[in-house]
Amino acid sequence: MLVTTPVPTAVRGLAIAVACAVAATTVGCSAPASEPAPSSTPRASAPDGGQLLSDRGIRNGPAGFSIPADIVALRTIDQPNVVTLVVASADGRRLVTYLSEHRDALGLREVVSREGSMTFLVQGWEGAVTTSPELAGLTLRRKP
Repeated sequence: MLVTTPVPTAVRGLAIAVACAVAATTVGCSAPASEPAPSSTPRASAPDGGQLLSDRGIRNGPAGFSIPADIVALRTIDQPNVVTLVVASADGRRLVTYLSEHRDALGLREVVSREGSMTFLVQGWEGAVTTSPELAGLTLRRKP
């Protein structure tokens, strides 16, 4: 007799997000690769305790988007249409707290937060943070 253990929704969601992001880097994406256009707007700054994605060497994602400066990314995917950071579970919870506290400064809209996870819109991107007991992930996906 085969006994299965149900997988918590947060773990399943994180696994799907990470698998999709990894698959996208492995097999390519539907969006054509292109270099971001140079910006003539003033350089953004991160809220206290934050670091801009661009200062982490991430070339894509919403302009001026930041995360806590001391979060360590275990895996980073940086493509024109999707940016994903996989982090430790504790860093994921801190990320949700940071984004919630600085939602106005970061321009987050339509924020939905529940049990250590959240979704939001920001500057033409859809964002999500999902946490599980083992890992957490931030995914930013360019809206079609």
